[in-house]
Order: sequence, then C-alpha cells, then structure tokens
Amino acid sequence: MILEANGVEQKMNSPNRQRGMGAAGWLILILVFGSIITAGTKLAPFYLDHNTMSNIMDKMALEDGMKKKPKRQILDTLQNRFKLNNIRNFPLKEKLTIDRTSNGTEVMLKYEGRVALVGNVDMIASFEKKIILGK
Repeated sequence: MILEANGVEQKMNSPNRQRGMGAAGWLILILVFGSIITAGTKLAPFYLDHNTMSNIMDKMALEDGMKKKPKRQILDTLQNRFKLNNIRNFPLKEKLTIDRTSNGTEVMLKYEGRVALVGNVDMIASFEKKIILGK
C-alpha cells in the first residue's frame, strides 16, 4: 500500500497480475494469423496470374489494327501471349467474350478461381477484365 499526501491509502496492482498474454491468448493469435497466412498463400497465385493476364490485355488494347482482326485471331493472339507468360491450361475459349460495338471491339475476360482451404471448405475468387480495342 502507498500513502498519498492526503492520507488516503491506494492499492498497487501486484506484479503477479501484470504478466501479459496467457496461453489461450497466444493460441488464438496463432490460429488467426495462421489462417490468414494459409488463405493468402493459396489465393496469391490466382491474383498473380490475373495481374499478368490483365497487363497482357492492356498492352493488346494499345496496339494498332487489333480491332479489325477477326475474333479467332484475337483469341489466338491472347492464347499465345498467355503461354509465353507461363499461364497454361487456362480455358480461354470458355472465359473470353469478344463483341463488336460502335466503340470498337470489346474483349471481356470473366472467370473465377477455386481452391480447397481445409477439408470441404473452398475459397473462390472471381475476376473480370474488360478492354476495348481500337480507341
């Protein structure tokens, strides 16, 4: 106990009560951060591949004469560029739509990636990229 100047006694917290986080707190902290790291490492490849595909499409939009090419040639060009950048076994024919509009040729890539997290629990990430050829 400490006596203050006015004579009132104050109780100090004993050092035994000021230890820090207990075992249960550490376990919860490890579980939370472990879950975040696990999810991040499983989803990161999807985001890296999408970023690469997005950059390829953006560069393609800047090329002259692309809007006049037939749809099949645009699809083949994208497939070749994806393979060059190590994006293989991607079902481009099912996930890519090419439409001719008054603004130019609209190319849209829309797909989702699914990965198993734990047991029968999956994580799904959906992606969409749209460019207009012939700006």
